Amino acid sequence: MEVAIHKRTPMRPQGVLPEGNVYGDKLWDILTKCWSYDPKDRLSTRDVWNRMELTTPETPRSPRPNRRNPRLNWEKKDEVDRR
Repeated sequence: MEVAIHKRTPMRPQGVLPEGNVYGDKLWDILTKCWSYDPKDRLSTRDVWNRMELTTPETPRSPRPNRRNPRLNWEKKDEVDRR
């Protein structure tokens, strides 16, 4: 709410995302773009996915399939892209 109401982004948690760490810097960049006050400057879900895919050594997996909306299952990413 701080970002939306007061235009204040959280401070970077150095213990978790230290500056100078390749993955920490990439993740912090993604987070700060997601927190942009102007909605036009925010990353889309697809942009976040693409950046995370390049950032993480392994593709994240959904903890369990989404039976209500299979299009949201991470394992089905390629299938969704083709629609």
